[in-house]
Amino acid sequence: PPNTSVKAIGTQRRRSPSAVASEIFEPHLGSHILQSLDGFVFALNKEGRFLYISETVSIYLGLSQVELTGSSVFDYVHPGDHVEMAEQLGMKLPSGERHVSVPGSGQ
Repeated sequence: PPNTSVKAIGTQRRRSPSAVASEIFEPHLGSHILQSLDGFVFALNKEGRFLYISETVSIYLGLSQVELTGSSVFDYVHPGDHVEMAEQLGMKLPSGERHVSVPGSGQ
């Protein structure tokens, strides 16, 4: 109701300015780090599917983060680089195979 006052009973804890700043900043630390990176940041699962894509990647490729999430990195990497990308992901390709085919991808 209007003109009602509430009095809190208890002790107030004094916090240092750095403790207050940490409390405010820490929940947003990841987004601050990503905003300060001027490059490609993405996370892939072991099959090469995007789990996370930074806004920079999205802008550069001209596709939304939603469109890219779940798609295969091999859909965007030159076929000549598939073997190296697969090796970086720890994938084992069949002997002599030079191209990665990911089920459900555009390849």
